[in-house]
Amino acid sequence: MKEKNKDQGRQQELYTRLVKAGTRSYYIDAKKDSAGSHYIVLCERRQSDRPGGERQRIFVYEEDLDKFTAALLDVIKFVRSGVSDSTSGEMESSDRLRLEELDELNLDEFIGKEGDWE
Repeated sequence: MKEKNKDQGRQQELYTRLVKAGTRSYYIDAKKDSAGSHYIVLCERRQSDRPGGERQRIFVYEEDLDKFTAALLDVIKFVRSGVSDSTSGEMESSDRLRLEELDELNLDEFIGKEGDWE
C-alpha cells in the first residue's frame, strides 16, 4: 500500500509576521497551496470569553496582490492625511501597483517602523 504524504492537499506556510495591538493580534502569513499558488492570509485575533478568542481571516491570492496593495496603501494614505489618490472606490486593472513604485514608497510613513509591530 502506498503511504500518503501528510502535507498533501494542505497549504504550506512560508513566512509570517505578528502585530500586537492591545487586545488584538494581527497575523500576516504568506502561504502556498497544494497547487503551488502563493497567497496571503490576514488574520485578526481578539481576546474574548471564548476559548482561543475570536478570529477573522481574509485571503488575498497572488494575482490580486498588486490591486489589493495599491488599494490598501491608498486607504492608509487617506486615513493618515485625508487625501486619496483614487477617484473611485474600486481599483481598476490600470491601478496595479508596480514593484518599482512599491520600492519608491516610504512605507515607514504609512505603517511605522518595524520595531513598532510587536
